[in-house]
Amino acid sequence: MRVRKLGWMLVAVGVGCARQGANPDEPGAQAGAGGVWSGGASGSATQPIDGGSGGERSESDDGAAGSSGEAGDGAGRASPGVGGTLGSEAGAGGERASAGAGGAVDGRDCERKLLTKDYPYVTSLARNGSLLYWTTYGHCPIGSDSSSSLGRVSSIPIDGGGTTTLANKSPCPNSLAVHRDGVFWSNDPGLGVQGILMALPSPGAEVRKLSVGGGYAQGIQADVDSVYFAELDGIDEDGIYKTNHNLDGPPQLLAEIVNAEWSTPHPLVLDEEYVYWADQDFGNDPGLIQRVAKGGGIPKTMATAADPRELAISSAGLFWLEEPTYQQVVIRVLQWNSSMPKTVIDSPDAHILAAYGDTVYWVDGTYEASTLQRLRLGESKPDILVQVPSHIAAFTVDQDYLYVAVANNDGDIIRICR
Repeated sequence: MRVRKLGWMLVAVGVGCARQGANPDEPGAQAGAGGVWSGGASGSATQPIDGGSGGERSESDDGAAGSSGEAGDGAGRASPGVGGTLGSEAGAGGERASAGAGGAVDGRDCERKLLTKDYPYVTSLARNGSLLYWTTYGHCPIGSDSSSSLGRVSSIPIDGGGTTTLANKSPCPNSLAVHRDGVFWSNDPGLGVQGILMALPSPGAEVRKLSVGGGYAQGIQADVDSVYFAELDGIDEDGIYKTNHNLDGPPQLLAEIVNAEWSTPHPLVLDEEYVYWADQDFGNDPGLIQRVAKGGGIPKTMATAADPRELAISSAGLFWLEEPTYQQVVIRVLQWNSSMPKTVIDSPDAHILAAYGDTVYWVDGTYEASTLQRLRLGESKPDILVQVPSHIAAFTVDQDYLYVAVANNDGDIIRICR
């Protein structure tokens, strides 16, 4: 799941037929979180992850989300009772039964669990299999990718344990995607560092890199064969590209980005057949939510949107944030069985997005105080799952849990029931 930074510098009409073959309970159904079916969020994010920052309907065995894949709609899941400020989850009404703090729900340990601490500044989370992955921004060097950078990519078992550093001294790592054994990320283009797509194709392999000619790689996603990204100002065209897991050979242009702007996000999400992304507003032209076949072809406009930002995908539909005015942010959804998008909720400071089944998750707030909220389609009042006196830097979701990075002085990474 991607994180929105100050000024939105960082961080995808109609469908005429119902979504085909979307059984969210089957392995490989994906939910997006930036990613989710996402990452990866954040994913934020929303980064996709295998089987679900978010974060493609991937071929994961567990169907988890991320950034951007997610499985299952979670209907009837119980919520832990309130257990403090950091990482507490309020019991939800309706079908979601309430469990006491620290109690087990459906065999899950729903007490808030501190998995690890990492500082300074986690930027993306993605869950894959039994591991949670994240990027740590570090003290980003200005104008170089020198070895003095403290940026790194790490993993930890989702039930807790020792942290493994997969890559260190990485210049400002940000967008993150994971598929099977492959881990992929990009460097932040916003601080004078050349945007480079990075890959650890398998455990123990050497870290590989793809220079994009001084351009910027955004919105990393991955499936069983390829890595997908939005690229600006480097390769021949500003567009949606794909390459192989080893980053060998020139990337393939899948579609041109109509309104490309390096300082705004161009989030991506995947399903089995398509890559989805957001084009920004330009003058009197509205923003667009678009898709193209993974093999390339003619892009299709799914919807128009006012200044679209985060993007997430689930078995229920395609979700995005849009900002009609500086004072208004809304969450919209295009359900697979509908040809017209609808507003889910107004959330003035929403800035990280994920989805799982019929439920959308987002962060609302400022750098001084923020909440992680959820809302099931058809309901009107969101549940507050996490509330912190700082800000939530990234999160991702799978079929059981939410994984949340809190930008406090300790850099807590926590796990709660979703």
